[in-house]
Parts: sequence; structure tokens; C-alpha cells
Amino acid sequence: MVGGWDEGVKKELAERLISQAEEMVPDLRQRIALQVSSTPITIERMTGNRWGAAYGWAQIPRQAGIYRLNRVSPIEGLYLAGHWTAPGGGVAAAMASGKITADLIGQRLMEGR
Repeated sequence: MVGGWDEGVKKELAERLISQAEEMVPDLRQRIALQVSSTPITIERMTGNRWGAAYGWAQIPRQAGIYRLNRVSPIEGLYLAGHWTAPGGGVAAAMASGKITADLIGQRLMEGR
């Protein structure tokens, strides 16, 4: 067991979440075709994010929005995207960050910068 995330804990938490969701979605358990559970250990292994950080910096005011990493780095030609940059953590925000950064790079290429 590493960091308290052994298989037993992972299975117990997944079971509790399904049971709670079943209160709103009848027979949910029987409808599940594939169930995948992950923990911070999984996220760290798959992404390299220290301690399995799924949202980048903490979701607190002093680490949000303009306080995140700038998408234009001080290294020429190096741009940043993802949940460590604006607009913030989570899948949708990380995707938006990638789109915003890609648009910025495209614009700069069109301008010859």
C-alpha cells in the first residue's frame, strides 16, 4: 500500500460511489459495462504529476487564473498548456488551455513571430 491507496480502499470507494449514484439511477450497477478506478498513484504513474495532482496547483484564489503559469515561457519557442496554466485544473480546463495555446502559436506563426 502506497499513500493509503491499496486495492481494498480503491474498491471500497468505487462501491460507495456506485451505491450513492444508484439512488438517482436505478439499476446502475447492472448497466455498467466497464468500470475503471484510479487513484492519485495511478495519475502520478500515468502523467508524472507529483503525488497524482489531477488539477495542477491547488484550486485556491492565490493559485488560480492569472497566478498560474503563463502559456508563453521565458524560453523562446516554448509554450505551456495544461492544468498548471490558465484557465485551471480539470479535464475541460486543461483542454481549453491546449486550445488557447494552440491558437496563440498559430496566430504567432501567421504573423511570422
